[in-house]
Amino acid sequence: MRRDLADAKEEAIDQASRMGVLHDMQIGSLPFEVDLTEYGVDTASICRPSKEVGGDFFELQRLSDGRLFGAVGDVMGKDVHASLVSVISKAIAGSVTNRTDGPLGDAFMEISKEFLRLAPTHWLTDQGGFVTLVATRLDVETGEAEFATAGADTPIVVTKDGEIRELDIPSVAPFGWLDSPTFVTAKLKLNAGDSVIMFTDGVTEAPEPTDDNAPPTGNIEFGYERAQAAASDASKDGADAILHLLDQRIKHHLAGGEPIDDTTILVMTYQGPPEPPVDVSSDQPTET
Repeated sequence: MRRDLADAKEEAIDQASRMGVLHDMQIGSLPFEVDLTEYGVDTASICRPSKEVGGDFFELQRLSDGRLFGAVGDVMGKDVHASLVSVISKAIAGSVTNRTDGPLGDAFMEISKEFLRLAPTHWLTDQGGFVTLVATRLDVETGEAEFATAGADTPIVVTKDGEIRELDIPSVAPFGWLDSPTFVTAKLKLNAGDSVIMFTDGVTEAPEPTDDNAPPTGNIEFGYERAQAAASDASKDGADAILHLLDQRIKHHLAGGEPIDDTTILVMTYQGPPEPPVDVSSDQPTET
């Protein structure tokens, strides 16, 4: 019995160690430290697994053509497979978009192909694995932004004055559901002070705690409209304020209850075209 207990304890320690490594790998790969302010965009983000590891991720980078790319994804499940696939999916989203010409929807079609090629076969076919993704690609010089989604909530776009700007993006299946999906690109010209908010369904599906003996309230999930309201209420103060208020309202909605899903939010606030670098060469004294 003592030997069995010792073996069980050792196995538990090994399992915790493995989960810790996976957590560090997943969270450590996320671009929390990326700073795009020199390109005219302020950002704020959170990625909070509901268990030791999860399937959420986000990407944020400057592409080789100078445009900025932001994306939020959600891998099915909250286990080891989800954690590993989230790291793969994040890498695919950024690298494929960077090398794909044409509209953002075309990049999504290429991402889908690459995902089907690289995702673990057992997880994809036997477990019905899939990944949702929502992304934007922004030309900071003109404010022209493209948007595309694969099974994810439509991004919220809000002006500095709190006005919600509508985006028309047809619903398309997540990656892994269809062999050759077609994705639509929505376009919108952002003005200085406009913010783009992308998130996983851990936001909209955050449950309201209920008493098992109480009748349904009819208002269980946090929902998309509450997310819009939070973005609108904090819009004048930019990315950090929007993220903070939305996160606080989700926690208030949970009322101390534990989240049932991972929560990831990425906010990008466009400040207008970046200032051109100052040419100081003409101010330097010349030698004679």
